[in-house]
Amino acid sequence: MAKIPSRPPDDMLSPEELYDRVEDTVNLSVDDLFAFKRSEYNDEYNARKSDAAQPGDEPLDDVQDRTISMIAVTKPLKVQWLVEGTVMQTKVLRPWIGRHTAPADVVIEAAVKQPRTRE
Repeated sequence: MAKIPSRPPDDMLSPEELYDRVEDTVNLSVDDLFAFKRSEYNDEYNARKSDAAQPGDEPLDDVQDRTISMIAVTKPLKVQWLVEGTVMQTKVLRPWIGRHTAPADVVIEAAVKQPRTRE
């Protein structure tokens, strides 16, 4: 399995050496990717990440500004920001360029139904 090299540090490498290091690290085979997926390192990372994450269907811990960005989203979304179960704001965000921030402890995103066009 490919390992991310740490010696020498990246800033001590020539541009060619740095390029080779990145290529060796990024271009992994399917077998290398599966080996990484089954590795203890990946298991530990996922455990730490899930311990720090919010549970999926529960409200967030507190009311904070929550930003929704539509970069790489190809369809419009209807987004609602709720505080203690009350809808505070509702916006339809445009694909790719939409962005909005509002205080909330729950954010709900839903696909906007597109009208059918006749061809």
